[in-house]
Amino acid sequence: MRHVKYSLFVFMILVLFIAGMMGFNSFENMSGPDAFYTTVSALTFSGDNSGFSEQGKLLNSLLAIASVAVIVWAFANFHYKSDDVDNHAQEYFKFIPKGEGLVLKEIKLAKKSHLAGMKKIEVLKKTGTVVMAIKSKNVFQLNIPFNKKLTAGSKALFMGTPSQLKEVEREAKN
Repeated sequence: MRHVKYSLFVFMILVLFIAGMMGFNSFENMSGPDAFYTTVSALTFSGDNSGFSEQGKLLNSLLAIASVAVIVWAFANFHYKSDDVDNHAQEYFKFIPKGEGLVLKEIKLAKKSHLAGMKKIEVLKKTGTVVMAIKSKNVFQLNIPFNKKLTAGSKALFMGTPSQLKEVEREAKN
């Protein structure tokens, strides 16, 4: 199905170029290279149409509107891949036990915590939870790199199932 969309996209671009070149050639008596240049200018909103006839101005405006329509169509058809997102989400969530949803919980690491000194990626491997943020000066810092180490006495925001978070709480105390 995707190859049909790409073919249709290329077809729409070609139609715009051919219509623009033929129109400017006919309405403005332009040579091939001039008609091509003017069509590119119209499609990219970079041209000046002040010297055009009424038909040329109308063609220039229609090409500009059509190019916006093609861009919107392309974004709508190529930007969001719902099938891919759905499949990846299903693959991820199939590992969560039925009846247990994901929960966010703030947990403080004790001075002798087993998690202190561990990297974010190591916590994920050991407990199955994700360190979403680390609290510093009463503000959560998001987008923590996977190689960031947790420190004793700090607070972190963990995401996991309730049973996983109970395990993290046990590890955070010891």
